[in-house]
Amino acid sequence: MTKDTRNRNIIIAVVVFLALACCCMAATAAVGFSIRAGRQAARTIDGFELGTIPATTTFSRSFDVDEPAELMVDLDVGSLAIVAGDGSTVQVDASIKAFGVSDTDAQQMLDNLQLTATQTGSRVEVVGRWEDPNPLRGRSPQIDLRISVPRRTDIEVDL
Repeated sequence: MTKDTRNRNIIIAVVVFLALACCCMAATAAVGFSIRAGRQAARTIDGFELGTIPATTTFSRSFDVDEPAELMVDLDVGSLAIVAGDGSTVQVDASIKAFGVSDTDAQQMLDNLQLTATQTGSRVEVVGRWEDPNPLRGRSPQIDLRISVPRRTDIEVDL
């Protein structure tokens, strides 16, 4: 093997080594950026889609009614339990919870929930509304509603 051939082989080996080193560094950088982007996306998804910080409040109203009473419930979100009670009182109790990525965000979500209970004669209407300009932005709020009614009550529910 001549000196020129040996030098050419060394130069080729060095060029191949440098090319492989560049490819390895590029692959490492790409993996690092992907992991970093994935972590950022996970934080965004956790915060945006699954806000975990709660804001809570309670609601309680009592109405004296004559039998037969009427109850109408219209509830956008949450759960409803209606039980027969003794006496002539409609008792409405609720635990209300909203979620956000911060205390302020959770409170804003809670402020977008409206729960009302009104009486007209022996008819009680309970309406729970979630008015959110961007309803796909996060975890749904909860209105856990428990209503006690006289035994002779006509009930209409819209969930």
